[in-house]
Amino acid sequence: MISGDQPVDYDAGAIDDPAPRGRHVARDAHGSPLNGHSAEDVETNGHATNGHATNGHATNGAVTNGNGNHGKGHAWDSSKANGATAAAADVTTLERPPVNESPARPPLELPRRRRHLPKLSSLKARVVVVVLCLVVIAAGAGAAKAARTVLDKTPAVVVTTAKAAVITNQPGGVGTLTEAPDDSFTVGVNLAGIQDAIISVSQVDVTNGALVNAGTPLVKIDPTLLIQNAAQFQSQLTSAQQALTADEHTPSSTLPGAQTQAQLVSALSVEVNFDNNLVAIAQGRTTTLTAPTSGYVTGLTLQPGQVIGAGQPILELINPSTVDVSASLLLTDIQTIVPGDAADVVPTGLPGVQLTGTVLTVSAMTSAGGLDGIVVIQAQNTSPDPVPIGSQVFVHVMATQSAAVSVPAVAVVNSDLSPAVFVLRNGRVYFQPVTVGASDADRDQILTGLTAGEVVVEANMQSLTEGEKVRVLGTG
Repeated sequence: MISGDQPVDYDAGAIDDPAPRGRHVARDAHGSPLNGHSAEDVETNGHATNGHATNGHATNGAVTNGNGNHGKGHAWDSSKANGATAAAADVTTLERPPVNESPARPPLELPRRRRHLPKLSSLKARVVVVVLCLVVIAAGAGAAKAARTVLDKTPAVVVTTAKAAVITNQPGGVGTLTEAPDDSFTVGVNLAGIQDAIISVSQVDVTNGALVNAGTPLVKIDPTLLIQNAAQFQSQLTSAQQALTADEHTPSSTLPGAQTQAQLVSALSVEVNFDNNLVAIAQGRTTTLTAPTSGYVTGLTLQPGQVIGAGQPILELINPSTVDVSASLLLTDIQTIVPGDAADVVPTGLPGVQLTGTVLTVSAMTSAGGLDGIVVIQAQNTSPDPVPIGSQVFVHVMATQSAAVSVPAVAVVNSDLSPAVFVLRNGRVYFQPVTVGASDADRDQILTGLTAGEVVVEANMQSLTEGEKVRVLGTG
C-alpha cells in the first residue's frame, strides 16, 4: 500500500520503473487526492499502464509493454491494508526530466525605440495640410502644361511692337586726307604791275615735305625789285591790316559758307605776317623769306641760282592742323547724313591714331558703277606728329536719324534683297514687304509697309508660312 504522498522509490525494487518520468498524483477536479477511486494517469515510454486501487484492496496491476504483451506486475498484500477504514492511497508517478534537454529559452526581444513626433496644434496641422494641397495642385498644373506644350505643335513666337525711335547710323567709306582750302598759303613775290619782273634765288633752306614753323627761313632772294617798289609793298600791308581788323569785329552769322570767323581771321593774320616780311626786304632789313605760318612745304622746284618771275609761286605751305577728307559712301547711306554730323577719321598704317571731324557737305556724283555718295569731312590734325597730307583714311559718320516707325533689326528678314517682316493679326502671321531706311546695331527705320503700333514677329520666324496660326511666347 502506498500511503499519502510518499514518493515511490524505483530503486528499492518495489515496482518496476516503467519510464523515466516524473511524479503525478491522481487528483479530482478540485485538486484533492482520489481516495478509493481508480486513476488512469500512468504512461511509460508511450505505453499505457492501468492500475486500480479500490477501497484499500490491492489488485494486480497489469503493465503493458509496447507490443501488447503483459509484463510483470506487483500485487500489494491485502494484509497490509487497514480494511474498509483504511484511506485510499494516491497513485503517484515520478516524472524525470528528459536527458540532455535544457529548459526552453524565451525569444530575445530588442527594445523598441519610440518615435516622438512633434505634436501639432490644430492651426499648424491645417497649415501643413493646405501647403501640401497647394504643392500637389501646382505639380499637377505644371505637368498638365508640359503635356499640352508637347501635344500642341503650333509654332511659338516672340513678338514686338513697331514704334518711333532715334537711330544712330554709322555709314563708312574710304577717302584721302587733303589740306583745308583756307589752311594753305602760297609763298611768292606777288605785286600788281610787276608780274613780268625777274627775281633771283640765291639760297634754298627747305625741302618738300618738311614741316616748318612760323618764322622758319625758306629762301634768300635778290631784294633789288622789292626795294624799287617799297611804297607799293607798304600799301599792300596796310590793306591787309585793315581787313584783319574789320573781320575780327564781324559777327560770325554774316560769314559766307561754312567758313568760321576764327578761320577767316587766322587766314588774314598769315597774310599780314607775310606782307610784313616783304616790307622788311623792301626796306633792306633782310633778304630772307620766312614762313608766315606753320605747315608742310610742298611745290618747291627752285634750286640756288635760279630765277623766277614775280607773281609766280615759290612754294606752298600747308597747315596740317585742319584737314579735309573727301570720302565715297553708298548712295543709300548718304540719305541719313546731314552737314554738322560728327565723324571719325582713322588713318591706315597708323595704329591708335584717330581724328575727330564734322561733315561739311553731302552730295552725289556719277561713277563707273552708277551714283556714289560723296561726303566732305573737316577734321582737326593738331597732334605733335600730325597725319601727313595725302594719307589714306577710313571715315565713320555718326548720323542720327529720328524714325517715325522702327523695329528691331532681327525682325527684318531678307534685309539685303527684299526686306520684309511677319505681321501678327488675330493670332496668325502675314508676310509684309517693307522699305528700310537708316539702321544701327539694334533697330531699323521702316519707311514704308508698316505703321507704328503694329505687332511683328521678332524671334522664331524661320519656318513660318503665310497665314499660319502661332502661339505667342512673349514680347520683346
